[in-house]
Amino acid sequence: MASRTSNEFLLRESDFGRIHVETDLVRRIVERAAVTVDGINEATATVEKTAADSPLKIRFNLTLGQDYSVNDVSSDLVKAVRKILQESLEIIEVEIYVRVTDIKRKAEKNKRRVR
Repeated sequence: MASRTSNEFLLRESDFGRIHVETDLVRRIVERAAVTVDGINEATATVEKTAADSPLKIRFNLTLGQDYSVNDVSSDLVKAVRKILQESLEIIEVEIYVRVTDIKRKAEKNKRRVR
């Protein structure tokens, strides 16, 4: 995939023209997908285009909820990201790196007692 500017990449080229996508759009899509994964409290992503066979490299920094398995959450995250990228942009090959930066308890809601 050839690049056009530093923050976009060529997604597809056909007889009808070229489709370019900004890496910031991909970042927003994958961050939204990440926070829907059970166990992830916060997620930030960095998206880089590559010259290799995979057009994109995505690096996540995650804050997990307490009592969640890092392996299970990472696996669920990779599946969710691959699914959303394939469905929305038809991107099949992507490198995904996961880094857990913090583990926090889930926020407890204030309970009110009724007397």
